[in-house]
Amino acid sequence: MSKFDWNDFIEMSQYIEQKDYMSDISEGKLVEAYQRTMVVQLYYAVFNISVETGKKFSDIMESEDNKFIHDPKTVHGAIRSYFSKLSGLFCSYKEIFGSFNRIPELLSSLHELRKDCHYNGDVKDIYTVCEDAIDIALEVKECLGKINIFFDKKVQLYKNNGK
Repeated sequence: MSKFDWNDFIEMSQYIEQKDYMSDISEGKLVEAYQRTMVVQLYYAVFNISVETGKKFSDIMESEDNKFIHDPKTVHGAIRSYFSKLSGLFCSYKEIFGSFNRIPELLSSLHELRKDCHYNGDVKDIYTVCEDAIDIALEVKECLGKINIFFDKKVQLYKNNGK
């Protein structure tokens, strides 16, 4: 069995937003439930993608204070702090500094939308909340993509120089 690709939740959310299948649901009773679920799943997808990227850096940095990223009990709040910390370490790399710097803010915003959809019985303008959640998820995905490309280039350069 292959490892689940968390990006699938992002793609699914875009599909749900673009497809007008919700009007097919009898009397629209479940529309908001689907929308709320989509926002919640987007948060967890982006969160897990962030953790996977963070683990790359945690593993190579080999520091005890980075090991929290592997602990499911502390990782939700810690991943935002971790990317803030990394932004300071990589501030001289202009091509990715903005990506590191932006991730904590984006994750916090998406976390707030998730909590609102999960706990608030009266979410105002759920359609806009869904659009915002998708936009945030796509921006995090773009930032993490830039970081992964940067990381992979640095690893390749290191391997080539080591031979």
